[in-house]
Amino acid sequence: MTSHPLLAVIPTNRLVGMLGITPVGAGLITVTEIPEPEWGTRGVTAWRPDGDTALVVMETTLLDPDDVPHTVNEFTEALRQVLNLDVHEGTR
Repeated sequence: MTSHPLLAVIPTNRLVGMLGITPVGAGLITVTEIPEPEWGTRGVTAWRPDGDTALVVMETTLLDPDDVPHTVNEFTEALRQVLNLDVHEGTR
């Protein structure tokens, strides 16, 4: 699995059941398995750096694992926009 600096500052309980990560510049998309699904079987979260921590930008749970690739693509585009805004506004 690819390493990324944000993995060091994401709370470890949010990485339980890690299935994959997608680096997006300084940000990161994580996909986790939900062990006892109530609202879904997969969790997809978009993270961005915030000082010495990681901030959740978007998050969802999915019932159907087949929806993961589409959701990761959507989150990747949205996270790119957020990170681009940070750069243009001088916050990154």
